[in-house]
Amino acid sequence: MSTDKKEQKRIDAHEKNIEKSMQKIWKYEQQMITDDLSEDKKEKLQQKINQELLLIEKQESLIENPGFTLQTE
Repeated sequence: MSTDKKEQKRIDAHEKNIEKSMQKIWKYEQQMITDDLSEDKKEKLQQKINQELLLIEKQESLIENPGFTLQTE
């Protein structure tokens, strides 16, 4: 496999992860719209949204900087 194909495959994988995160965010936002949620539940959903936004940022960094390595906790 050529370098260009490997690079495109790598980018495609990160873009797929971004798309999945965006779908999750949309789902969480739809759940937050319902009136019968407690404040605690809304806060938990907001935390999930924030986590997904962080994942998107990381994936974008990996696309832009192929040598970038993520620090694990």
